[in-house]
Parts: sequence; C-alpha cells; structure tokens
Amino acid sequence: MPRLQRHHLLLATAIVVGAGFAWLAGKDKESTTDTAFELPEQTPNIYMTDMKLTRYNSAGEALVYIESTDVAIYQELGETLLNQPDITILNNDRNDWKITANRAVLYDNDDVEFFIDVTMVEQTERLATSIVSDYVKATQSGQWVETDLPVEIRQGNSRSNAIGMTADLSDANPIINLIDEVTFYYEPN
Repeated sequence: MPRLQRHHLLLATAIVVGAGFAWLAGKDKESTTDTAFELPEQTPNIYMTDMKLTRYNSAGEALVYIESTDVAIYQELGETLLNQPDITILNNDRNDWKITANRAVLYDNDDVEFFIDVTMVEQTERLATSIVSDYVKATQSGQWVETDLPVEIRQGNSRSNAIGMTADLSDANPIINLIDEVTFYYEPN
C-alpha cells in the first residue's frame, strides 16, 4: 500500500505543477491582451503590425515618417487606426517634430487625432520645445495642432501649464497660444 500512495502522491504533484504552469502561461497571455490593439466591430480592409512608412510629396521629398506597432485601415470610414504611433513631421526649412502617443486616428483629409500620453518634441539643436497632453489634433499636414485638454509645454528651464492650446508649427519659431488657466514656472540652473 505505501507504494500505491507514493504513486498517487507523485501523480498529484505532477498535476499541481502542470496546473501551475498552465496558470502562469495564461497569466502571460492576459497581460499581453490588456495592451492589445482594440479594433471596432467592423473588420478592417487592411491590418498590419510593426509598420514603418515614409510619405513623399510629388517632388519626391519625404514629408513624414510613421512607425506603429499595429495599423488598421478602414477605407469606408476614411480612417486609419494606429497603435503606439511614432510620427516625425519633416519640414525642409524648419525644425521637424516627433509625435508619440498611445493611439492615433489618421483621417483621409490627413488630419490626425492623438490620444493618451501624447508627446510632441521639436527636433532641434537649440532648446527643444516639448508639448505633453492626453489629446492633440494635428491639421494642415501637422503644421497646426490644438487641444482642449490640460497641456504642459517645456523649453529649457521653463515650464507652462494650461487648459487648451493651439500651436502654429509652420514657422521656424512655433507660435503657441495657451487658452485657459495658464501657469508659468522657471527653474533656475
């Protein structure tokens, strides 16, 4: 009888260990699906992962670099959904701007709405301007951006906070208008 009990004990241990591995494997899958790209009910016309794209104008000059972990194109809706977008707007005679976010929607008219943890950073040798908000809409091929949500703007030792902002990025020195509840901080060296 002791030999039979030992066999049952080994079998029970193997089942418990196997269940533990199955639970841990399921736990990993749960954590990846929490950050997975959520698509609308409608099936996309095109779906891509790890996309890297460069758009050019008719003269062959690069206008924008786009990278995204997931892309879903809905031709009927005129929308392209981007997960973890990393977009660089190229300006030949001005500074480029790099925009990252959690999600973005690109419309057929080239307007883009960025959602959650939106960060815009001017690509420059001098003191770069950075803009942070949870929502930013870019129009006019990224030359005009706006938000009606809280925004923080940093440049060098200064920091400005506001509710709402518009920014004209078409000039070498961007014109940024803060809308409401504006505070300004300067942090000396």
